[in-house]
Amino acid sequence: MPVNIRPPPRSALLHYSDAFDPEMEFQLRERNLATLEEMQNNAVYVEANFLIRRAKMKEEEMKNIDPEESTYLEVKLDILVSEMEEMMQRITPRN
Repeated sequence: MPVNIRPPPRSALLHYSDAFDPEMEFQLRERNLATLEEMQNNAVYVEANFLIRRAKMKEEEMKNIDPEESTYLEVKLDILVSEMEEMMQRITPRN
């Protein structure tokens, strides 16, 4: 692309963060990064931190569940897993 019509390097930063949920968008904009590459790398880092935080929150929630409710959730999870396995069997191409 010719230099005289190329957009400035920071122009991509204006809309890149709009693709994320509001919390992550805020985290990316707060860092005030200079290039799109930096923002993309930070998006991966921020998303990893969010996933770790959500996993810790779920772990804490599971600790607070009484045993009776826990067995109910395990049964529901087992049903869900078996249904997903059946769906995968139907989707998987047979040679």
